[in-house]
Amino acid sequence: MKSFKDFINELNQDPLLDQLDESGLVRKGLGVMYAGKSKTFGDKSVGHFQKVKQAVQSSLPNDNPTKKLETLEKGLVELSDGLVNMRYQIGSLVSMVNVVVLLNERTDEEIRKIMKRRR
Repeated sequence: MKSFKDFINELNQDPLLDQLDESGLVRKGLGVMYAGKSKTFGDKSVGHFQKVKQAVQSSLPNDNPTKKLETLEKGLVELSDGLVNMRYQIGSLVSMVNVVVLLNERTDEEIRKIMKRRR
């Protein structure tokens, strides 16, 4: 039976494990990056939607139609900016999910190879 130290030394000498760790770190980093981008775009969307709400609520009943129309125009621009940011957020989430799927697929495959070589 191998000692724990022998087992660790053997693992440290396996080049496949070094690749597994490095590629895993890169993919995990990508996942974290896309998650951060998704959060940023989501926060921007919320900001734009709050501006729409403020613009529409700021219109007074006694305002002339031209001012009301300008207010609605500003609100529509903010609304479209919010929707664009939501689309970016969805794209970032999809990218993050793809990274996670690839990370799990590759990791499972490499672990199977390592286990076969150990037997």
